[in-house]
Amino acid sequence: RRRRWAPTALGAIAGAMGRAETYLIPARFALTTGHLLAVLTMFYHVESNVIGTLGKSPTTAQISAATSDLKSAWSVAVCCFVLDYVGLFGGITIFFRSLNFSHCVLHFLGALYTCWFVLDTWNYAMYWKICGLFSILPALLELGALANVFIFKTVPY
Repeated sequence: RRRRWAPTALGAIAGAMGRAETYLIPARFALTTGHLLAVLTMFYHVESNVIGTLGKSPTTAQISAATSDLKSAWSVAVCCFVLDYVGLFGGITIFFRSLNFSHCVLHFLGALYTCWFVLDTWNYAMYWKICGLFSILPALLELGALANVFIFKTVPY
């Protein structure tokens, strides 16, 4: 007869938490951090994305407006990461399987599209769509889960 889990500390944790959490929680952390690194890298390439999409002879006013627009989207994305990490490190939403899975998928795609945005110098306005779908949406899901725990008290903490 085979044992289901090895009698180690890791096996005890896996038996208590379940199989899905042993993979989802580290994956959520790794993918969120990878997406954050891609967004932080984008900050250093703001000028190349702005100048690459404005044309041959943009005015300084156009460059300034486009740069501030892209930096605003960048700031919103970083604030969303703060909210994601509060839920993750606070242990509040760590055992919501569907939420963890959706974070993994959205942050993986967010990192992929952000890197593609930087490498191919997409139009700077496109980052608002990337930010909305892959940074703001996970933050809203996290905020909804936090509201269910603390405000509506539908889930015990």
